[in-house]
Amino acid sequence: MKKQSRSWQVFSTVFLTSFVLSPFVGTVPSALGSETEKVDEIRCATGTPPHDYLVCRKITPPAGVEVVLHNVTAKPEGITITGWGYDPATPQPLLLFAFIESIGSRFYVADNPLEWFPIIYPGTGTDHGFSVTIPFVTPVAPGDHQACVYKKLSDEPLACKTVNIPDFSGGNLATPLNEACASGLPTGSLRPLLQDNRAAVEACVRALASGVTVTVDWTETLNSVNSKSGWAGQVFMDIGHQTAAATLTNSVATTWGLDNTALSLAMHEAGHAASVRCPTIAADPLFDPQPDKNQRVERFGTAFAIAHGAPSRWGSGEGPYKFRITNAEIELASRC
Repeated sequence: MKKQSRSWQVFSTVFLTSFVLSPFVGTVPSALGSETEKVDEIRCATGTPPHDYLVCRKITPPAGVEVVLHNVTAKPEGITITGWGYDPATPQPLLLFAFIESIGSRFYVADNPLEWFPIIYPGTGTDHGFSVTIPFVTPVAPGDHQACVYKKLSDEPLACKTVNIPDFSGGNLATPLNEACASGLPTGSLRPLLQDNRAAVEACVRALASGVTVTVDWTETLNSVNSKSGWAGQVFMDIGHQTAAATLTNSVATTWGLDNTALSLAMHEAGHAASVRCPTIAADPLFDPQPDKNQRVERFGTAFAIAHGAPSRWGSGEGPYKFRITNAEIELASRC
């Protein structure tokens, strides 16, 4: 959303948790053509091409919350966890929390469609799958690490799986991050979920936008996004007076140090504020490769966050805005 009044501009960023999820991958390849088979109280479901797979489980639905981890895979950019979660007490997709010892954590919603799920558990609906990646933001020692999924941090984990991380020869090192923002990185250690980190978030934003007078307000809901379902930010800028007024949802503070999206969104909003001190750079046509889409402002904010070490390119803006920032844009934004 954009609005102008004299030298004031407003830029809003809305990040919903559901954007982070990618399609669930089937399990066992199958040549069976039937949709379902029943064998000794086991129900099986096959997918449709190109996802031709066979899934077999007991017919009896779980009595409580159940989470199954399908794969936990290590890649140079991070750890990807895929699986499904289901709560028989509610038809709504589960909000879950993934935690990998000594690496990091993040929240996500298990709402990827699984066409076989209502065949195995009739009446449950399809939206119970998940695929979530926890990026490496600090050097990680090769070896075995345990990945666990929780519904509440105070509870026992719902499922755990060990993943072996090979030596990626430095491929998992992050871009240097401003020290004032380091507290926003997931540390790989659990802490109370509702810890108030507003001061830390504000310090990060002001450090990145140094030279600009920045005020930060907090709200439970912004642009129809509630803190219980996602993150959102908004910045008014006055280039003439070198000031910026930011508004962030409370979720940015409550997930600070737990989810990379919170830090990356804050850095994106800091980019909008910082553009007050470098309006010529922020207005460069390089950030507007498709003028008809009017993406220059958000591309600059995204490039600024990435250039200054944001741990999540998705959270910096590439995810919700569905564009890819070039190396040339990142290099130019780094000069601001």
